[in-house]
Amino acid sequence: MSFGIANNIKGKVRVCTPELFHEAIDSQVVAEVCAQIKDALEAVRRGEMSPEDFETLKGNLKKALIIFTFHATFKNERRKNEDAIPSGLSIYDLDHIENPRAKWDSIKDRAAELGIVLAHISPSLEGLRLVFRWAVIFNMQMR
Repeated sequence: MSFGIANNIKGKVRVCTPELFHEAIDSQVVAEVCAQIKDALEAVRRGEMSPEDFETLKGNLKKALIIFTFHATFKNERRKNEDAIPSGLSIYDLDHIENPRAKWDSIKDRAAELGIVLAHISPSLEGLRLVFRWAVIFNMQMR
């Protein structure tokens, strides 16, 4: 079950190794971008920045982030449907939720049952991404 990683949205996709995954998670660039997004979100909450300006800033900052393609790896290092090699993983992306950590806390005891292999709070701090093995969900539906 391999998935992909790229240095940014336009980067070449390669198979993500455990070392690359941990390097990405611990990346200074990721930490700085997330801190800038968090600061901007606080500015919105204080009324110092408009939500529209926040969305624009967030979109621009996210372009610098490392990306994971949990759903597939790709032949020729290109993110094109015809080059996709499915991983067996999928993502459930919960956006614009007030407290992503509390949401995770409410479901984490069922992670194994649901096939969840990774959960993380999105860079915006307003979302939760759950990476899961889709076969587990499919098998649950077939019962």
